[in-house]
Amino acid sequence: MNLDGADGDGAGYDSEFTVLSSDESGASIFGLRSALHEVEEDDELSDSSSQGDGEMAVPSHHGAARVGRTVAEKVRVSKWRTDNFLLDSLDFAYVFTDFEEAYSQAGRAVAMSWSKAATLAEPEMVTDMTRVSAVEATATKIRKVDEQKKTQAIKRRKLTDASSLRQPGEGAEVEEEEEDKVRFIEPLAQLMMDCEVGRTENASATDEEFMSSLRRKATRVVKAAGIPTLHIAITTADELRKYLESRETHMGVNKVEPIVLEEFLWQSRARVRAVNAICWMCKNLRLGWPIDSVERPDTKKASPIVVERKQAPVAQPVMLKALETP
Repeated sequence: MNLDGADGDGAGYDSEFTVLSSDESGASIFGLRSALHEVEEDDELSDSSSQGDGEMAVPSHHGAARVGRTVAEKVRVSKWRTDNFLLDSLDFAYVFTDFEEAYSQAGRAVAMSWSKAATLAEPEMVTDMTRVSAVEATATKIRKVDEQKKTQAIKRRKLTDASSLRQPGEGAEVEEEEEDKVRFIEPLAQLMMDCEVGRTENASATDEEFMSSLRRKATRVVKAAGIPTLHIAITTADELRKYLESRETHMGVNKVEPIVLEEFLWQSRARVRAVNAICWMCKNLRLGWPIDSVERPDTKKASPIVVERKQAPVAQPVMLKALETP
């Protein structure tokens, strides 16, 4: 799956989307409240309103086009959320850390929808300007990401031109995704290092030898997984670290006890994502966390760890149902 503009809406800040402020310095409580107001308005077809005589007005050409764009955007977002098993509102709200990351990985429509979902998930953030700034959509952020994409595209074109053995464009998307996935290797290798994966049977190995081996394993795991899976795993692992650090009794990630892990899962604001991510990491990284010994939250949802496949862009029933979500 190509998440770089995965929703098919392309790039550029001069779009039909309305950013909350023209510059990052404009992050404000007013902008946040505007986002909340927009969420309510998005569910209404304001171009068709009741008249005094009880008749329905015929939508203008401009209004019809706007409604059409809105529907198309919602279909894109719901398809993305369906493909990545993020139909749960909280799972979706906490899948990204900031707007730039959301826009870079999933495109405008998903990023704008995520910004609203994150706002609704934490309405108390109005008192935290740092959090508001991270979530808020601005033209400056969009320009920044667009420029980064252009730079990367130029770099990829130069590499492609240097290879005379490949037909133009052949394998470009695969290379792009593989290059983007490299960033997950070191965090996963470090996580395995901290969890002392394989340390017992390799007691005489030096730290350098041990880390080199874990990097090779992480590289294999990263190559076989999709970007959403890797992102969710890293995000959940970081949340678990913070949870362990916040406890009065210190506990490292290499000695996580069943009840502590269970409490982490139940306190998570995105339980479906947390459970699936922990299960995936235990299976693929052999972390040794006691996931089979805990009472898991009742997620009743399929794991986001799936074999990526091509799908026809058709609005399935589950997608249409998801249109009601932010």
